Amino acid sequence: MAKNKIKIILISLALVFFTLAPKLTFADGLIPCGGPSDPCTLCDLIVGIHNLVKFGLDLVTVAAIAGIFFAGVMYMISAGDEKMMTSAKSFLKASVIGFAVVFAGWLIVTTVIWVIGTRSDMGIGVSSWNNFTCNNKSSALTSASPAATPTTTASANKNDTNVGLNVNPTSLLFDNVSVGSGALPQSVTLTNASTSNIKVTSVAIADDAGSGFFVIANDDCTGKTLSTSQKSCVVKISYNPISSGTQYDELRIITPVNSFVIKLEGTTEQVCGYGNFGNCNQIAACSPGYSWMAGGNACDAAHVCCAENIPENGVCYGDHNQAYDNYSSDSFIHGVCKKNNSCPSGDKPYDGPNDNVSPQCASGLVCCVPN
Repeated sequence: MAKNKIKIILISLALVFFTLAPKLTFADGLIPCGGPSDPCTLCDLIVGIHNLVKFGLDLVTVAAIAGIFFAGVMYMISAGDEKMMTSAKSFLKASVIGFAVVFAGWLIVTTVIWVIGTRSDMGIGVSSWNNFTCNNKSSALTSASPAATPTTTASANKNDTNVGLNVNPTSLLFDNVSVGSGALPQSVTLTNASTSNIKVTSVAIADDAGSGFFVIANDDCTGKTLSTSQKSCVVKISYNPISSGTQYDELRIITPVNSFVIKLEGTTEQVCGYGNFGNCNQIAACSPGYSWMAGGNACDAAHVCCAENIPENGVCYGDHNQAYDNYSSDSFIHGVCKKNNSCPSGDKPYDGPNDNVSPQCASGLVCCVPN
């Protein structure tokens, strides 16, 4: 009788094994990378961990089903044998607990990777809730690219010759430019750092908003082929604001293989007050060393019109010549800021009203004007 029981158990286990063995072939894809043409990255590490946990779950699933089946067979053939019934219950309990623990671990790992997959910089492709690939290689395990190297917006093979195109600088800042005055052009230099010719297909400012603030002042690059002997060309950008505020745009450089983006930023100083002596870059009240200016162009409700006080030996302004119908600097009597009681011979301290229509001398100074 005992021999028959053992035969039944062995035959049952063999049937379970050959039924579930195909599940174990998942082990073939445990390592998702490797080789000189496919280096491993952080994405591959994360996906590899998930594959290991999933493979472990498959093994435990096979073991759990086999254990449950084994426990059921033992229970059926126990024929009232208390010892065999107790062993069958122990097998069943251990199988269920082991499967539950591994399944919980797989569920946690899968959920975490699914959340990480929403970050594009990790390069994790999420084809379904529990299926992950590395479609875009992450650079998180490699050294960071230098800040001066432009980020290409078009995909490029590592062997493409246009990867050797250096663009410098990668951003331009036009700071504190007065409305209507414009700024001196700034240059972007394109240099062929490869051993092959590189053709520059086009250079253009995006101007998606249609503002026209940023303009290409000179383009020596569009249509030009940068050879190994004539390596460089220059593009000059100017900034011509017609309203105050901060403006952003992009300079886009296209080659047959790559596309480079140069960030453009311009900040504009809004002039205000009589004669446009002041500007609107201060909030609520003028800072120490500045004086409030009246009249002329007004600032918005959040800003005040302030002019920097004039230092010693700087040009200051006395009486306004009523013959002028404006308050330009030419319409005032010009003087020089000096220390108290130190006006040059032939000059006197200006004691007339300023009325905040022109900048004032700094503290401790007077505006010395001709007698």
